[in-house]
Amino acid sequence: MASSGADEPRASWPRPCSPPSRPGEAARTEEARRAVLAQERGASLTIADVPTLLADDALGLVVVNKPAGVYVDDVLRVVSNAFASQTRPRVTMLHRLDRDTSGCLAFATSPESNRAFSNAFRDGDAKKTYVCEMSPFFSADDRNDSTEDTSIGPKRNALLPSDLPLDVRTGHGRSRHGLWRVYEETDVGAALPSEKNKTGNKVRLAETRVLAVTRERYAFIGLHTGRTHQIRLHMAHIGWPLLGDVKYGGTRGESTNSGADSFFRLHAARLRLPRGDREADGLFVEVEAPKPAWFEETGDGEYARALGEAAGVVEREPTS
Repeated sequence: MASSGADEPRASWPRPCSPPSRPGEAARTEEARRAVLAQERGASLTIADVPTLLADDALGLVVVNKPAGVYVDDVLRVVSNAFASQTRPRVTMLHRLDRDTSGCLAFATSPESNRAFSNAFRDGDAKKTYVCEMSPFFSADDRNDSTEDTSIGPKRNALLPSDLPLDVRTGHGRSRHGLWRVYEETDVGAALPSEKNKTGNKVRLAETRVLAVTRERYAFIGLHTGRTHQIRLHMAHIGWPLLGDVKYGGTRGESTNSGADSFFRLHAARLRLPRGDREADGLFVEVEAPKPAWFEETGDGEYARALGEAAGVVEREPTS
């Protein structure tokens, strides 16, 4: 295991797995543009933009459908304004979603529910199912060397039904330059030299399960840990970065003049939380967010069917 001495040579620190590499200039420019747009959207966000999926006073729980392209702190502001009252003086966000991720976002409305549900997220009792759209296949011959777009990677292997569920277990942490990166699982516990977090920064375990894939395009995913950018990093790690996720090697999606369709494609589709005694059998609350607009339905209930199958698999423990 690597030493944590501040003056150790760089080679002594755990080295991130590859991909993803550091984003190119085009990706950094696009990320900066999206950040500005998100700040503008957040400033004008209202509760009408954040549909309520569940509001249960007995549970002390509110779940909303977070829109893509806004920061969760702006969602917290409008949800607090809408739901705080004398009987609910404080609304607490129970987990976080990335700026471009849409779907189920949960809030506690009492100190008791905050403790109970926070423990559920911490202990892995909160079961989360996501759906993403993956970047299309490309081969080396498809790369346009005359551009600065570094998002086109090598030809990727298809994720076949026989491969699923696919458990992805790696280390996770900040690199020397503060970027979130994937590390070897054997590096878990090793100290990292991140300049953004000089104390207590270590490689942590990250576990993701790819549950189902439809048309080699959409992947249904379960989380067993909740690390920053975990799904995005793990999908890039196995060769299937998210469509639009230029930060981690995904190809850029279609964009309108307003940039409204330039997000990466990730949706928190389903959230299952224990209610009451976590040891009691069958006491759960389940919430599903509506199908994301970018998921193109085939007309035979593909989305609902795949989400139902994935939800059954996500309850099982990942293989070690």
